[in-house]
Amino acid sequence: ARAVIWAVGQMRRENASVQGVARQLGVSWRTVWRHVKPVLETRAADESRFDGVTTLGVDEHLWHHVSTRPVADGGRGPKELTGMVDLSRDASGRVRA
Repeated sequence: ARAVIWAVGQMRRENASVQGVARQLGVSWRTVWRHVKPVLETRAADESRFDGVTTLGVDEHLWHHVSTRPVADGGRGPKELTGMVDLSRDASGRVRA
């Protein structure tokens, strides 16, 4: 359980990929994904994560140097990423993001 929480933390805070976490742990991509996917799905379904959010931003990235072949075919998956960012301000006017 601690390894799964660590892996999710690496993905959230350090922008680690599933493959990067797998490499650090010395296991396969599928092993990591099988364990982190249920945790990520549970967290995504928890709407309380938006409590207190008053301003939501969208951050989009496009990598031209990344292969669009699926991971299962030896590629790196999609080259597009859309992230949601909490841009709400605290009582001091500082952005929480």
